[in-house]
Amino acid sequence: MAKPKFAVIGAGCGGQTYAGHLASEGYDVSMYNRSQERINGLENTKTISLDGKLTQEGRITLATTNLEQAVEGRDVLVVVTPATGHNEISKNVTPYLHDGQVIVLSPGRTFGGLEFSNNIAQQRPDLDVTVCETNTLPYATRVTEPGKAKVFGVKNTVALAALPNHRTGEVVETLNEFYPAFAPAESFLETSVGNIGAVFHPTILLLNYDKIQKGEPFEFYTEGASRKVVEHMEGVDNERQEIARKLGVKIPTLSEWLVDRYGLKQKGLYEMLKNNPVYAGIMAPTTTDHRYIHEDVSTGLVPLSLTAEAMGIQTPYMDSLINTANSINQTDYWKKGRTLEKMGLDKNHVVEQLKEIVSKRDCRRAA
Repeated sequence: MAKPKFAVIGAGCGGQTYAGHLASEGYDVSMYNRSQERINGLENTKTISLDGKLTQEGRITLATTNLEQAVEGRDVLVVVTPATGHNEISKNVTPYLHDGQVIVLSPGRTFGGLEFSNNIAQQRPDLDVTVCETNTLPYATRVTEPGKAKVFGVKNTVALAALPNHRTGEVVETLNEFYPAFAPAESFLETSVGNIGAVFHPTILLLNYDKIQKGEPFEFYTEGASRKVVEHMEGVDNERQEIARKLGVKIPTLSEWLVDRYGLKQKGLYEMLKNNPVYAGIMAPTTTDHRYIHEDVSTGLVPLSLTAEAMGIQTPYMDSLINTANSINQTDYWKKGRTLEKMGLDKNHVVEQLKEIVSKRDCRRAA
């Protein structure tokens, strides 16, 4: 059986790592990025080198700013951009899609697959593609220059869910050929509510705002996660767990997630963040004008909070982070973020709609 052909959409840290990893395993890989800067030189060299936890080199077939060229003839599209770009990408790529393609949002953050599917259905309701989302990026990685990335860690397990739900197993089986850590989630409710980035990233960044304003460098996870910060994280996590219970899905706590993904020994959350070797050396952003706010608040905390509100669940820990981000960045993330309307959901029937979408055999008109 022929290996699937991949298109990686996004040439940031995750995108270049995905492309280099896939290409080094012998897959035909094209890469798309909206701006030229991220792929400067790659159009000619077509070579991506990884070091750290992965020491590999792969040669991709194409690096381009032409989306149509990048996805033409590809079996699997891996979207590795900030989730704030999912809305635009889904609208722009839909004219070039064909029946049978698989689209993997890595990660989807909160209800990324739902928003993506909804936008496809608006343009081409009869198109039969499978949209998937993962609950996290498989790698802890940083690009050092175009075509070179340092991989700090590779996760032991990455949950994946497809829309429609019954196709999850087939997609996981395909992807396991190159990355065996992909595991089937119960549904996109599990991967979306299980969005870990929405808890870790904005909490640490916003509650260390004073340090950032003063220009004090610090390791993001090991030094930024003070006991006070961890206490707020656990408050957000408790709210997330309540949402999951109301929707009838089980998601890991923050501590359980760290044990599962990185093979850590079960300790308190503070100790695990402090001592996780994968997190050592990852420095904090020097500004709040960063994807940890723009992405993780607008496509993580906002849809979680709005979904909770529609179900009658109060989320003071989440809401305080969103309102702080609004104030610091002078942005209304409540309006700019992933709202119920953008996901095709009715505030008065959220639980029923979400459970109905999970049970559908065909998602072309579901969202």
